[in-house]
Amino acid sequence: MSFLRKNKTLVWAFSCFFCLAVLRFFPLNQAPSPFAWVLNDNEGQFMSAHIASDGQWRFFTQKEIPFNYAQALLSFEDRRFVFHSGWDVKSLVRAFWKNIQARKVVQGGSTLSMQNRRLAHQNRSRSLWNKCWEGFEALVLESRCSKSEILADYCSHAPYGGNVVGLSAASWRYFNKSKTELTQAEAALLAVLPNAPGLMHPNKSQENLKTKRNRLLYSLSKAFPELSQSLSTDSLEQIPNLNQQLSALGFHALQHLRIQNRQHQFNSTLERELQTRIEQQIKQWQAYNLGRDRVEHLAILVARVKNGEVLAYGANLPYGSQITAGEVDLIQAPRSPGSTLKPLLYFQALEEGLVLPYTWLPDAPVAFGSFMPQNYDQQYRGMVPAAQALAKSLNIPAVHLLQRLGVNQFLRFLNQWQFHHANKSAAHYGLSLILGGAECSLWELTQSYAFLGQRAWYQMDSLSGLHLLKNQGKKFSDLEGSPLSAYMVLEAMKEVSAPAPEHFYSNYTAPRRIAWKTGTSYGNKDAWAIGLNSEYVVGVWVGNADGTGRPSLTGIYSAAPILFEVFHGLPEPTIAPQAPSIQVFLESCEKTGFVAGPNCPKSKQIAAPHKGKSVPVCPFHEMGRQDAEETYRLAPGCKPGEGKAYPYLQLPPLEAAYYFSRKPQDRPLPKAPNCGEDRGALMSIRYPVPLTDVLLSEAEGYLQIELTHKERDRRIFWHDNDSLLGSTLEPHQMAWKPAEGKHILTLTDDKGHRIQRIFTVYFVHKKLPNTLEIP
Repeated sequence: MSFLRKNKTLVWAFSCFFCLAVLRFFPLNQAPSPFAWVLNDNEGQFMSAHIASDGQWRFFTQKEIPFNYAQALLSFEDRRFVFHSGWDVKSLVRAFWKNIQARKVVQGGSTLSMQNRRLAHQNRSRSLWNKCWEGFEALVLESRCSKSEILADYCSHAPYGGNVVGLSAASWRYFNKSKTELTQAEAALLAVLPNAPGLMHPNKSQENLKTKRNRLLYSLSKAFPELSQSLSTDSLEQIPNLNQQLSALGFHALQHLRIQNRQHQFNSTLERELQTRIEQQIKQWQAYNLGRDRVEHLAILVARVKNGEVLAYGANLPYGSQITAGEVDLIQAPRSPGSTLKPLLYFQALEEGLVLPYTWLPDAPVAFGSFMPQNYDQQYRGMVPAAQALAKSLNIPAVHLLQRLGVNQFLRFLNQWQFHHANKSAAHYGLSLILGGAECSLWELTQSYAFLGQRAWYQMDSLSGLHLLKNQGKKFSDLEGSPLSAYMVLEAMKEVSAPAPEHFYSNYTAPRRIAWKTGTSYGNKDAWAIGLNSEYVVGVWVGNADGTGRPSLTGIYSAAPILFEVFHGLPEPTIAPQAPSIQVFLESCEKTGFVAGPNCPKSKQIAAPHKGKSVPVCPFHEMGRQDAEETYRLAPGCKPGEGKAYPYLQLPPLEAAYYFSRKPQDRPLPKAPNCGEDRGALMSIRYPVPLTDVLLSEAEGYLQIELTHKERDRRIFWHDNDSLLGSTLEPHQMAWKPAEGKHILTLTDDKGHRIQRIFTVYFVHKKLPNTLEIP
C-alpha cells in the first residue's frame, strides 16, 4: 500500500494504459449477416437485386449517408451523437426517471452506438445485463471507429420493416430511388422506421407512421429555422404505397454474375436506358409476334465491339413474366448454331490459304457417305464464289470447305476462340459440324463476331472478350487470324440480302449497313441472327427453351427482323471502320477467283492474306482451238494447224451441268462434229460415291440415281449387276428398289462410253433424317 501511495502517478498512468488497451483490443463480435446480391448499371445506379440467403433485403455495407437522412435520424434517435463517447448520460438519466414514474419501460436511453452493437448481436433480448454489455461495447466501438463509420454501419443493418434491412434497400424498396435522391419527407419517414419496425410497418399503420414523420419534421423545423418553410410543405406529402417490388432490371445478368463471382455488389457495364428498351422489346415480341406461332422465348445481347462491354443483357422474358422457363438464361444456354459458324470457317480458310474471297467452290449434289447436305433453297449453282456462298449461306460449298480444312483443325480454332461447348471429338461431329452439329451459346457466338470486328476494324492484337463487370474484361493475345482475313469476311457478310422489305429491312439503308448472319438449327428449334457495325455487336436467339421446334421458326424471318429493330434503335456509329494494311497482292483469275494461271483469259490484282499465295492456280481454264468462224471448238487432232487459240471453262460434268444452265453465256463452244474426241469426262454420277455404303429405309427402299452427260442427245443404258434396268434420254434419272448387298451399276451410252459405280445397300428400319438447313 505504501508503494501505491508513493507512486500514484505511475499507478494512474498504468490504469489509463490498461483501460485504453482493453478498449483497443477487446474483441467486438459481429453476428454474420448475409448480404443480398445487387446489380448496378454503368453509372453505379441500382438495377436489380437477389434476396440474401436469410430471406432479408440487406444490401452491401453503406459507406456514405445522405446529409438529410443523417440530420433526420440524429434528430429522432440521438441528438448528441457527435458529442458523446458511446454513452449519453443525460438521456440515460431521463429514461431511467420516466420508466420509474411509469413503473414500466416507456423510454430508452440507448445511443446509436449502443443500438449498433445490439444489431451486431441480431437484436438479442433487452435485459439489464445485455444493456450494460452493449454500453461497454459502445465505448469500445467509439474508441476504434469514427462517427461517420458508426453511423454508416448502423444504416447498413437497421431494420426498416418486414424483411427490409439497411437504408439502401429501404430507399429502393419503398421509393424506387437511390438514398441520395430522398426528399426530406422521405428521409424523415425512413428515419422513424427502425425505432419500431414491427409496429411501424408502412402497410399496417400508415396514419401512425405519418404522425411520427410529421412530428420529426416539426422538430427539424424548430432546430433549423431556415428549413421551416420547406419542412412544413414536406409534411403535406402523402405516405406512398410502399408495397411495390424492387426493380428487376437486368435480373438474368445478375443471376449469371452470382454464379460466376463471389462478391455481392456488381458494378456492371449495362446501360440502363438500353437495357430497359431491350427488355420491353422482348416482352412485346413475345406477346405480339412470337407467341402466336407458339414460340415463347427470345434472347438479345448487345455489346460494344471495341472493348467487349455488354450494354444490354436480355437473356429471357423480364422477371415476373408468367411464362414457362422464364428464369432460364438463354444467352448462356448451349444450342445448335445452324449456319452461324460459317463466317468463322471462311475466316479460317482464308487464313490457311485455301481460298481467296472469290475463289469458286463446288455447289452441286453431293454425298459424304450417308451425309447429303442440301442448300436451304434446294437449288444448285454448280460453282459459286466463296464470298457469295457465305452471303447466301449455301451449305454445300461450306461442307466442301470444311472437308478441305479438316474438322479437327476447325474444332481447334473454335476452342481457341472460346467456344467451350464444342468439346467433343471431330469423329463425333463430322462434316455436319458446320451446319449446326456442335452446340454453342449466344454469348460465345456474339463474342466471336466481336473478335472479328476488333481484328478487322481496329487491328487489335490482344482481343477483348465480352464482359459484364466494369474494368474486368479478359484479354486474349493468342487468337489466330489476320486483320485482312477478318475484314474480307465482314465485307462478305455486308452483302447478305434480306428477303423482303418488311420488319425494318427497308429502314436499314446503306449508311447504316451491318455485317450480319442468320442461322436455323435442324428441326427449326433455334433461330439466330448476329450482326455488327464498327461500334456495336448484337446477337439474337429465338426459340423455345425446351427445344420444341416450329415450322415457322427460321433465322431469316424470326430472328433477323429483331436484329434490325435493335440496330434501328442504337446510335449511329461514331467510329469509321478502317481497312487493314495489305499483306500480299496476287494476280487472280477474274472468272474463277483462283490464282491466275496461264490459260486464264483475264486476271486482276487483289489483296490477300499472307498465305493467300498458296491458293491453287486456276484449274478450270483450258486452252483449246476454235474454228475461224468462232462457231465450234476443235478437239485435239482435229484439223491440225487450223483455227486459233481459245481459252474455255472445263468443269467437272456434274458442276458443269448446273453452272452452265444458269450461265449459258459461259458454256464452251460445241465440239466440231465428226472431228475427234472431246477432252474430259463425258459422264458423272451424282450418287452414290464410289465404294460407299447406301442406307435405305426398308419401308420405302427406292434408290434414285442421276447422271449427267456432256452430250445432251445421248441415250444411256442402265445395268445393275448385269441386269438391264432400262434406258433414258436427258434427263438421265433412274429409280428402282435394289436388293440388300453389293451392287455394280454400269451406265453405257449409245457410243459405247461407260461409267461404273460399286456400292453396298443396307436396309434400316426407320426413316433417315433430312439434312436441309435453313439460314
